[in-house]
Amino acid sequence: MKGTTILLAVIAALSAGLSAARADMEAKGVLVAARALNFVKPPPPSGAKVTVTEGAAKLAEVAAALSAFSVVSGNGVGAYAAFVSSTAEAKAAGPKVLTIGPLDCVEAGACVLSVETNPKVVIYLSNAAAAAAGVDFDSNFKLMVQAK
Repeated sequence: MKGTTILLAVIAALSAGLSAARADMEAKGVLVAARALNFVKPPPPSGAKVTVTEGAAKLAEVAAALSAFSVVSGNGVGAYAAFVSSTAEAKAAGPKVLTIGPLDCVEAGACVLSVETNPKVVIYLSNAAAAAAGVDFDSNFKLMVQAK
């Protein structure tokens, strides 16, 4: 129940300013995706490596949102998680990486998560990609996302 309350609070807070500029929406997507990692089972190891591919997100925003992780620019190979900008980048990262990318990547089963922030916050989850990455999510989180 506590996890559901936290997730609802995060989504409500992020939904409040959706009329901001495009860059702000991207930052909100990064923040929502970062918060989603709190619901991963088993939990990510402390200091886990998270990579950001070029064009996926701003490295500084990801680093700020995931201060407990080691965030670097890269292709995702050998990382715990990767912010990617395409299905091809998700596939190149490898199957054991929790990939966060565009909706078409989730629909293709290559990305685990995708976040949409306009007109409202929606989190998409590929159960197949999550299983391939060896991760699961808290049952309360699964109630709040759209499975693909």
